[in-house]
Amino acid sequence: MTENNNKSSGFVRTKYHTIRVNEMIFNYLNKLEKKTGLNKQQILLNALSMYRAFLTSKQRFMKQQDKLDKAIWYIIKLNYAVYSFRENPKQNYQNLVEIIQQIESRLNVDLSLLRKAALNYLNASTVTNDHKIEITNALKLSLIDILEQVLSDQGDSND
Repeated sequence: MTENNNKSSGFVRTKYHTIRVNEMIFNYLNKLEKKTGLNKQQILLNALSMYRAFLTSKQRFMKQQDKLDKAIWYIIKLNYAVYSFRENPKQNYQNLVEIIQQIESRLNVDLSLLRKAALNYLNASTVTNDHKIEITNALKLSLIDILEQVLSDQGDSND
């Protein structure tokens, strides 16, 4: 076929290029060619497609990891504040309230249940197991809310 016949029939001639690879890669491609029945071009195309998918998923993973880091930071901060409050309620109540307000404003999370449990704990003449259970359960629910909010990416990104 001549060049003119190729154009008139709609057939476009494919151009090929040579790439240099070391002997180890060449031998590995030969081995894959025999094992899979695919030619070297198909093997390389599949490898490049998988590499592209890997890069895309890696970027998504890194974004998710950043969100997890943010959630874990607030979870640790709130957890520490609650347990400091439980050790000395009168001295640490204000710090707990400030941290609750900070998390509510930065992440748009409602922590009123935890605030109420802390107030009940603070105002109790004698702290009972019920008070301890109430604040622990409120903390657990708050931590879940923080995690859900940060991972859903609806919280404000201002740290």
